[in-house]
Amino acid sequence: MWVDLRNVGFSCLALVLCACAASRPKAAEPAPSQTSPAKTTSAAAPDALSQTELPIEPGSERDAEVEPSIAVVGEQLSYGGSPVGSVDAAQLRRTLARLRGKLDAAKKYWASKHQRAFPATLPIALSEQQRVLLLRELLMVATAAEFVNVELSVQSQGRAQLVNLSLRSPEWQDSRTKQKRLHVSVAPKDQYLLTWREDDTVISQPYKELFASPPPDLDLRAFLAEKIREEWLMGGAHRAASDPLKDIAVLHLDDALTLDELLVVTNALGKPKRAFTVEGKVVEVPAFELFVY
Repeated sequence: MWVDLRNVGFSCLALVLCACAASRPKAAEPAPSQTSPAKTTSAAAPDALSQTELPIEPGSERDAEVEPSIAVVGEQLSYGGSPVGSVDAAQLRRTLARLRGKLDAAKKYWASKHQRAFPATLPIALSEQQRVLLLRELLMVATAAEFVNVELSVQSQGRAQLVNLSLRSPEWQDSRTKQKRLHVSVAPKDQYLLTWREDDTVISQPYKELFASPPPDLDLRAFLAEKIREEWLMGGAHRAASDPLKDIAVLHLDDALTLDELLVVTNALGKPKRAFTVEGKVVEVPAFELFVY
């Protein structure tokens, strides 16, 4: 109802306002646990490139003159030693968009500048306190830039630990051989689940009950490393030094994991070793090739 207030006296005005208030439906109150979208802060959920992409910011020719590498110190990300931006929740999307631009510029100019192929492996240096969520975002950027592998360096307990991660789909070698894969699910506070699968078929879940309810005196981390080694010895498909393929371990990681917790699992998966022929020489290498889901 619309009223011309200029022609209504104060007493009539009061009656009109009361009537309007009484006839208006009462708005439902939000439940106490709900948060209005307008009040959601950037700290509530990371504003990541994977959620809503920003346009890629073009890089410069200077970006092509450095060896591709990413490092995050504190909340600051750098590429080739030069600052790119912050990885805090409010700035992460824009920083990743800038990073994509620098990688694209490097790919464009690399051949003419260096007269050799663009590197297949991207070095990424992080610290043990950072979360798997940030690593996952950087792996997505590396995959989009068509890197094949990531050499992850994690500064832990005063030294750098290296982890090689493949960016190819775990199905890439199925055209040559059909094989089962070891899936390792990891959640904070040493929660583990091992599953052997072939495609979507679960073959076995060794030690499932023990991992779910471990005895108080069991060192779960040492137990994990021991059992992964035993599982590969019993179920690994690629052992001969002449075999160019490796067994595959697929990591299913909770985003809240710290990289220090990730290292526990990658170190355990690195325990099984096998002979491998590289350029005519037989060397000892980790038995598993690692993928992150």
